[in-house]
Amino acid sequence: MPNGLVAALPALLIGLALAVAPPARAQTPDRLDAWLSGAEVLAGALDRTQFDLDALALEMALATPEEIAARVDALVATQIYPGALRGAEGSLAAGSGNSLDQALLTIRLLTDAGYETRLARARLGDEDAARLLAAGAAPQRPPALADPATAAAALDGMGAAIEDPALTAAVGAYLDGPAALPDAPAEVRAQADRLIAALGDAMPGPAALGALMEDEARDYFWVQHRLFAGDDWQDLHTAFTPGTPLEPAEFVASPLPDDLLHRVEIRFRLVVRDGGRITETDLMSPVSFAPAAQGRMPLVFSILPDGVLKGEPDIFRAAPESTFFFPLLNGALGDRAMAFTREGVTAPAADVLAGGAMSDLIATVGARTSRAVGLLDSLGGGADDDLPPDTPVTEVMGLVMSVTHTPPFGAPRIEHVRHLADRRGADGRAEGAVLAMPDAAPPEIAVLGRWTLLGLAGGTGPAEVVAAQIDRALALRDAAPVADGVVPGQPTANPAQLLVTAEMLDRAAALGAGQGTTVYRAGPGLAMIHQTGRIEGDRVIQTAGIDILATARRALGPDGAPDPAAALRAGVAETLAETVLGTSVAPGTGPEALARIGSWEPLVAAPELRLARRAAELEDLPPGARAAAAADLARGAVLALATGGGVAWWRVDPVSGATIGVDALGRGAEAADYVSLVDAIITGVFIGYGASQCGGEGAAYACCVGTNFAFGMIGFAVLDKVAKGIVALQFADDVGAGLTGLAAGTTASATGWNPMSAICE
Repeated sequence: MPNGLVAALPALLIGLALAVAPPARAQTPDRLDAWLSGAEVLAGALDRTQFDLDALALEMALATPEEIAARVDALVATQIYPGALRGAEGSLAAGSGNSLDQALLTIRLLTDAGYETRLARARLGDEDAARLLAAGAAPQRPPALADPATAAAALDGMGAAIEDPALTAAVGAYLDGPAALPDAPAEVRAQADRLIAALGDAMPGPAALGALMEDEARDYFWVQHRLFAGDDWQDLHTAFTPGTPLEPAEFVASPLPDDLLHRVEIRFRLVVRDGGRITETDLMSPVSFAPAAQGRMPLVFSILPDGVLKGEPDIFRAAPESTFFFPLLNGALGDRAMAFTREGVTAPAADVLAGGAMSDLIATVGARTSRAVGLLDSLGGGADDDLPPDTPVTEVMGLVMSVTHTPPFGAPRIEHVRHLADRRGADGRAEGAVLAMPDAAPPEIAVLGRWTLLGLAGGTGPAEVVAAQIDRALALRDAAPVADGVVPGQPTANPAQLLVTAEMLDRAAALGAGQGTTVYRAGPGLAMIHQTGRIEGDRVIQTAGIDILATARRALGPDGAPDPAAALRAGVAETLAETVLGTSVAPGTGPEALARIGSWEPLVAAPELRLARRAAELEDLPPGARAAAAADLARGAVLALATGGGVAWWRVDPVSGATIGVDALGRGAEAADYVSLVDAIITGVFIGYGASQCGGEGAAYACCVGTNFAFGMIGFAVLDKVAKGIVALQFADDVGAGLTGLAAGTTASATGWNPMSAICE
């Protein structure tokens, strides 16, 4: 969006609209200031060198190459996967990486310390490959706090500010971490055993994954360095110590060539009915990134009705009066963004924003109806009475997002397609329907929402999670300026959201896999948080949920050998955690939240599971589910279908055992409907788990709520923040809606499982 146009827009700031019960204690700006001052001190006491590459580089600026290599070796465990996945900062934050990602981290630190470097590559022989595989390990994180005494004082002050020391004490407990992880719920093991039995001989064994990992390990990278141009090059190894000196087969150029990178491409398309044809049009240029370079930044896609630009802050009330709708990426117009009308007429967004006769003409042409042009003829006959009055010749039918992962080394591309808005419905779409369902929302409402794509390449740790939450809080407090090109008040990326989600899912997977196992991602994990809505009378009904597209998990047993059964158990636990997250995504839902079944309930309730490896074995599924399941099979997965009840299936990788539960729409979404009298879609945050799940009294209750407080979003909710500053604050209410975090409310989960509960033990 041209900067001048952005500057001319009204200074809108849609606050966090949270429909929660009134807080038990009124909070004042002075108390908020005390709280945030304490949080700022706490942030300074964290060991940022565990996740902040700039902080680590500064600390190592005068170190020798050997000291740098030793530090990388101490901070980053070796894991085997193909290509550059996490990059320098990602492998530091994850506490793990393969030889290439470790080399990239080492090069960055050496370069900042003044050394010349180059990236060497060779193919390992049998003995060295076995030695590298044996070096694989789980991350061993150092203490999260660099200054425990300062952190303790800060937490005491924060607890005093909200008159509830137990909450901030649990933040400290979260930073300390549990001494040991407990077992996952017995239901996870039971469902995993049931799934393994259903798979039979289709259950992957360790041999195939072992052979794959051995081949990946052979492709080895390390760093050579020197201080001056005339010096000899010296080897530095961090992933393992070779048995004999290695001779480089090649030196890899910088930046890395594409064939060494994992790449993800996202396309957003508008689905339009043009008479009797369905067409798709790109709403912006494809968004492509390498997870190794993207870092911890999620991508947020949303639709902006032009009524918001004219002064109506509620998008649902603005939409019916709007002419054009604009696709936003992280709050700004995407490259080559196309504005569209409800009739599906598109035009370059920049031209529409420029206004004038052209945009008026586009809108007028788009308003034609079937009575003017004879829609029935284009559909192949019929009578006017067969269609609703004034059925348009062209109309928007939905929005589609495709996410394509291109692995390194020419491996096959993996595409995931999600219908973000679908007025035809999954069954109608699969059967070739061209008209909207009778109860479909009108186009101007159906396309409203926000969809956040999370790329989860590696793990995180408590220090990074808490730092991101505090940074988010301070940005809200300080009314950080809107970034250039961003429409004020529209959804933008929230790194804390990604980290909280990753932490929850990673812990669940580790618990499910079992004691002594190591679970990690060998490719980009992909998840999408979706928040949409509809109007019922004078109410806006929001729907929110999380959809795991891919986990890319691998698991190693206590002996370091590949363990697909552990990866399967991790996926079952992750599906349960997805249910927890799905019912907790909507902030401030209160008692009106209604759980909507996703994949977990029908999979658990099914009398039996049926193996499916071919499309012919899907004939008994409804058309929409059959198409989604067939797409999973086409990607190489093995399926175990729920029978005798709801439509759902387990999707299992035939090599690694990576597993996720999938619902009838072909996604893992568990959603919650909730009522809001204001626009709650434009929320800047996300809650991982609701404190309303906490039971008991006294210390047990305080520990549970405090854990959520630490994990959910450390702090406060801002309902409105304009020139007059912060006007409403909400803290924990242990009777009503529960914890309100750094701008998040709570909702109960039907599962009763909290993967974070180990902190309380």
